[in-house]
Amino acid sequence: MKFWHQLRTPLLVFTGSFVILVLARVVFASSTQTLSKATINLPEVVPLSEWDIASSTVEKTDKESLFKPPDQRYKYVQNNIDLNIEMRYLTGGDIEKMVEKYQLSPSFPLVRQQDKVGFYGLFVTQDQAYLSACINPKGISTFTRKQYQQNQSIYTLEWNRFIPWFLGQKQLRKRGCLWANLSIPLEDSSPEAAYQVLEKAWFSWYTWWSANFPSLN
Repeated sequence: MKFWHQLRTPLLVFTGSFVILVLARVVFASSTQTLSKATINLPEVVPLSEWDIASSTVEKTDKESLFKPPDQRYKYVQNNIDLNIEMRYLTGGDIEKMVEKYQLSPSFPLVRQQDKVGFYGLFVTQDQAYLSACINPKGISTFTRKQYQQNQSIYTLEWNRFIPWFLGQKQLRKRGCLWANLSIPLEDSSPEAAYQVLEKAWFSWYTWWSANFPSLN
């Protein structure tokens, strides 16, 4: 009891100081501008194992996209199969909701998981087979909101960001991810056969990006 009694005062001082710091940070943040939106620069050319680069030209108003133009588009070819990959930076990571919002899939996507890679969604629409997932700065790829939040809670907390966070310069956690949307024409292939092609390309794609993830402001 004596030991705990001796610790009580330092613990109370520490707790009180922490509360004051947090309150001060909130007050300070309210008097400053909100954090600027993160910006990200994606490379124009990315190698993809067993695929040839078909085009490195990116048009911000490309009408081939099903919705808003991608931050970067990559095109590859293999055995007369055209692979299109769109990359977009998202501040959140609920890909399942994005697929639903833009009506990319007429049915609920098939969600799969691969060891050391993570989760991804598969679906077919407009005679195209798709693989969609978010590549996180750390951890694994995710598809649903729950998967993204779990990955955030485990991998993205960095205590060296505490002081910049306190000053309102950075978020305490690195938020956001790269939404990768891979697609190939379905043509005469079955959805499962197309998914196998997409999955093989995805595993190589994810490996490159996890090792070369661009910095976020």
